[in-house]
Parts: sequence; structure tokens; C-alpha cells
Amino acid sequence: MADVRPWLSVLVPGRNVERYLPACLASIHNEQVGDIEVLVLDDASSDATAEIARQWLQRFANARLLQREQNVGIGEGRNILLREAAGEYIWFVDADDVVLPGALRSLKGIVEAGSPDLVLCDFVPFRAEEGGQEQVNGSRKRTFLGPAGAGTGVDSLLAGLLAARQLHVWSKIARREVMRGVTFPVGKVFEDNAAMPDLLARTGSYYYAGKAWIGYRRRPGSIMSSIDARCRLDFLDSIASLQRKLAPLASTAEARFALDYFCLRGLLWATQRSSADPQALAACARTFNELFADNARGVLSGCLKRGWLLRAMKLQLGMRKLRGVEPDRA
Repeated sequence: MADVRPWLSVLVPGRNVERYLPACLASIHNEQVGDIEVLVLDDASSDATAEIARQWLQRFANARLLQREQNVGIGEGRNILLREAAGEYIWFVDADDVVLPGALRSLKGIVEAGSPDLVLCDFVPFRAEEGGQEQVNGSRKRTFLGPAGAGTGVDSLLAGLLAARQLHVWSKIARREVMRGVTFPVGKVFEDNAAMPDLLARTGSYYYAGKAWIGYRRRPGSIMSSIDARCRLDFLDSIASLQRKLAPLASTAEARFALDYFCLRGLLWATQRSSADPQALAACARTFNELFADNARGVLSGCLKRGWLLRAMKLQLGMRKLRGVEPDRA
């Protein structure tokens, strides 16, 4: 008799997350529906992450702890978990976040009803240092600007995702065959941006739940709270890769505008945070020249057509700094 795959694999990468992992695993355990697989990767932690994972994973019927003696980073950590996952669907949940009540039941209902390639959910940010989902009481953040429910076509998917500007992998649950074609970059941060084109290119059908399923913990020491020079350069690389790989997929004017607007906003975000770093500013200028040969006139025109006068003004102000910078030649 052939082995029956679990309907879902929940993949949890973590390093030195002893303060947060119990709440994460408790939220999954409290919400599990049917046969799910839970895999935790301890990425060479120096605290009690591995021991806490062992204790918690005993409560699951199908769970494993993977360990690395040398730190491999978040990108390779996701790759390792993905290779080990057996579920029909794949969901990455970061070790310092929590799954919100009802999420797994809702996901299972969507999967059973239509088997979409990709399921999109929203999230709620919170700043609590410790604790479970009972402390998650912020406002829902949308990850897709489009109607809730089923959809098809990469153009509508691209436009809705890029307009919301939330490309994190933990708000996307994908069929195994779709996610298995994704490779996360090794040794870099902002790995979600870099991996997203491969995921979207393999997606035929999608479903936007229109509900928050993840509690996203904002905490000191996270990548997003400590953006340094290397992180900014990784971000620039991810933006350039995103534009290069997604441009061939965007066949409508709305999808192309959403892509260009997303990339320009991201580029100006990096520029603003690089004002004291001449090397990073030069890299921003080079990336701008590579991505916007028309000096972003198309993006500005698109903003004006949509009545986004204030947004167009802010973009112009941001680009003034770039125009006065000598691009690097990397």
C-alpha cells in the first residue's frame, strides 16, 4: 500500500529563537487539522532552540527536527526544509511568528474545494516580545489588492501582489509541485523577493483568502529591524532580479505598471536608507539606470493617470537624490 502524503507541510526555519519558538509551535499544534507534517530546522543555534523544538515536536503525530552544525542562513535553510517536505501543500512559517486561530481549518477547506496552485493570506503585525496568538491584536495587513476568492492568470496575480507590496513567502501556501520549482538564494537576505518570480511563473490558479492567518512579530534583532549595508545591497540585487524575471510574465499594462512601481518604490526606500553610505548610494544609482532607461517617466505617467499626484511628487523628490549620484560600475 502506497504511503499517503500529509495534506500540508509546515516548515519552520529558526536560529536562536528559544524565546519565540514555543508560541509558534503551540499555535500550529492548537490549529492542526487532519494529517499535517511539521518540520523545524535549527540553524546552528547557540541557545536552547533545538531542545525546545524536540519537546514540542513530540506532541505532533508527524514531525521532525532538522539540525545544522554550521550556520547556513535563512535562504539555504528554506531550501533544506523544502527538499525534506512531503506534504501536498507547503507553508513556511517563521519561528518568531504565530499561526492565527482558524487558519489551518480555513486553508484545508480551500484546498479541498478547489486545489489551487497558490493560496494567499493576510497577516497581523504585533510587537509582543513573548507569548502566543492571544496577544496579536493589531490591524490586518493585506498581501493582495484584488477580490477575495479564486483567480487565474499571472497578470492579475502579479498586479494584486505587487500593488500590496508584501512578497514574503510566509503569506503564500503553494502546492508541492509549484513550490518544488523554487530555489532560495544562499547567503543573502530578502530571499523572498528573489524567489518569488520562480513561484509565480509556475502558478496557474490562486486563491486569496482575504483573512489574516499569520501573526507577524516585529522584534529587536530581526533582519527588518537592523538593515545594514550588506542587507541594502542584497535588497538591490533582489529588486533587480525581480524586475528582470517578472517583466516577461507581465503582459498587461496594469501588471507592467505594478512591477515598475514596486521596483521604483523599493529602490527609493534603499536610497533613503543609504544617505550616509556613498558606496550604497552609487549602487542604488546603478540599479536605477539599469531598470529605468526612461528615467522612470513611464511610472510617473502611470501615477498621474491614476490620480496619484502626491505619490508622483514623492517619487520625483526621491529620484532627485539619485540623479546627483555617480553610479558604480559593478
